[in-house]
This record gives sequence, structure tokens and C-alpha cells, in this order.
Amino acid sequence: MEPSARSIAASNRALWGGFLIAAGGRRVLFAADSGYGPHFREIAARLGPVDLALLGTFPLTPEGIDEPVRELAKALRKRGVPADRFRAVDVGESVLVRPGGLEPPAS
Repeated sequence: MEPSARSIAASNRALWGGFLIAAGGRRVLFAADSGYGPHFREIAARLGPVDLALLGTFPLTPEGIDEPVRELAKALRKRGVPADRFRAVDVGESVLVRPGGLEPPAS
């Protein structure tokens, strides 16, 4: 868990925690309100692979709204990870977690 730094006065007064749900042979990680950092490597080492990660996000920088998704695609290409193996779900999009990845729900 990461210490909170929501404001100067409240620095390190609360811990934001995530959790892992394992059910039906699937593993879903809710990372809560977290920025990118070494704690994700620690989580992976401790909990192993997940099928779906739910990440809390909020704007802290002047970057474009699609910049994080573009940076993700660039990082995946750099590491040789297929784009369909790890992707960002669009706002409001529904997906089914199936063996081998995510897919849209049947209409």
C-alpha cells in the first residue's frame, strides 16, 4: 500500500489499499488510487499474474487525455508484448474476461 499525499497537510496520514479477487479461475486486481511506481513490480512478485487490472486514475498533469494509452502502446511495442495481450479498456466499455484475454460481450 502506498501512503497518501492528497495534500501537504494530509501527507502520509492514510494508506490507499488495493485488492485481488480470485474467482472462477480468473484473477482481477483492483489497484485503487495509485500512480505508477515500483509497487506494481512488488504486487506482481507477491500475487502473480492477473487477468484484469482495474486502475484508479485522475488527471495530475497537463498531458492529453489519450497520452497514457499512447505511452502504454509504445511501452508494449518496446518490450515485444502483443497489443491484444495488454490493453486499456475505453471509458464505459464492457468486456468479458475469458481465457486468453478480453473480448466484448455478446450482443
